[in-house]
Amino acid sequence: MMIESGAVRAVLPARLQGRDAPVERVAMDDTQFWAELDGFLGRWRTASLATVDDCGSPHGANVWYAHDVRLRLVFASSADSAHLRHIQARPRAAVTICAETADPLAICGIQMHGRCAVLGMQAAAAGEDGLPAAWRLYFSKYPFAEREPFRSVLAGQRLVRFAPDWVRWIDNRRGFGFRMEREISSGR
Repeated sequence: MMIESGAVRAVLPARLQGRDAPVERVAMDDTQFWAELDGFLGRWRTASLATVDDCGSPHGANVWYAHDVRLRLVFASSADSAHLRHIQARPRAAVTICAETADPLAICGIQMHGRCAVLGMQAAAAGEDGLPAAWRLYFSKYPFAEREPFRSVLAGQRLVRFAPDWVRWIDNRRGFGFRMEREISSGR
């Protein structure tokens, strides 16, 4: 079955064509939930960040991120970027991360609301290598960024930490429309 919408064309998998059977949903406990999110964040690189400007207009930016065990994201941002100016004025933001797929039954991703904080090069306690912990986290996911020419460019960037206070996990692999939501305390 072919679906066309403007310039977008997609072929629906045979399992979606004429499907009358009820969708079976696969449950997930809290331990599985947090492990699933941690694994998902580790597999992907690009987050869509949503901020709001001075006039209340939404702004979107794609950022490469790394994450920690508390599902906090860190990403580098140019000091003169619109989203960094928005974050400095209004730290509330939203983030989405989704898996690349053309199969509607394989759609999965994370939606989060939270607060951003601009860290810079001197953020957090330095480790044995003298590098702040947040930068070490970033470099652990992107080792090439420690080498030139990336290192020189990043030296002028600001590191931002996004700390979620709400998360929604969407996973159609567990059943079409499957989702779980959680509030996140600062202790997570």
